[in-house]
Amino acid sequence: MRVRSIIGAVLLGASLAPALPGQGGQISYEAFTLPNGLRVIYSEDHSTPIVSVDVWYNTGSRNERPGATGLAHFLEHMMFKGTPTHGKGEFARMVEQNGGQDS
Repeated sequence: MRVRSIIGAVLLGASLAPALPGQGGQISYEAFTLPNGLRVIYSEDHSTPIVSVDVWYNTGSRNERPGATGLAHFLEHMMFKGTPTHGKGEFARMVEQNGGQDS
């Protein structure tokens, strides 16, 4: 099951979304935690011939602790504004060149 789940998809958003009209109920899913602590939520949907993978991180203002705030926002800006060694938009280009979508 684990290999199939990891290769198949990590569908956090879609697996927890409400069922669409005509689907006949809730979307089924499997959830487990890998040895490295990564929580995987997996759902199969054979209605279209595509694979979708979403990766969600528990980061941002709601996960910050006093004395270490603003880091997620700072890194977000670096992703689209660039850094001294990586120009504006370079991170998005790297993601897209490797088959991802930065949106």
